[in-house]
Amino acid sequence: KYRAEARSASELRAEAEKDQAKYCKKVRDRSNLFRPLAGYGFGPLTLGLIATSVLVAIYSKLGAEEQPIMRLFITDYNVIGNVIQWQGGLPEIRHGQLWRLITPIFIHYGALHILFNMMWLRDLGSMIEGRQSSGRLAVLVVAVAVCSNLAQFYYGGPAFGGMSGVVYGLLGYIWMRGKF
Repeated sequence: KYRAEARSASELRAEAEKDQAKYCKKVRDRSNLFRPLAGYGFGPLTLGLIATSVLVAIYSKLGAEEQPIMRLFITDYNVIGNVIQWQGGLPEIRHGQLWRLITPIFIHYGALHILFNMMWLRDLGSMIEGRQSSGRLAVLVVAVAVCSNLAQFYYGGPAFGGMSGVVYGLLGYIWMRGKF
């Protein structure tokens, strides 16, 4: 009688241990969502985004000369007096210039604008790239850039630029990733 119960109990314990192991694989602690902080530096994509933004800022003299970088804006526009005029419906994008959905993130107006955007990008981009992957960061940057640039265009017109929308998107991603 006792031997039969002992076998049954050991089988139940083994089954409970397997169930516990399956449970532990599914549950994640907040501290395990990202790889440890130790030793991540600039990732290649983060460094590339910063370098591109700095080169565009130098080329456009911190946004003072928009004509050399007009193909980076979401659509072409003219300034007549104090009025900005452009064709509606984003004709350049409809004709295949899809990069215009993303490239406004590289345009910056002023030293403080680029300095603070690049500091945030360095911290947040390096965190995501170092702890997850460059591919994940690339997908996030493209998705957030397209959404924030279209929102900015429909809210305020084509004369805008900056990495702020992307930076806020990365901050939101990290915040929600830690919460859920």
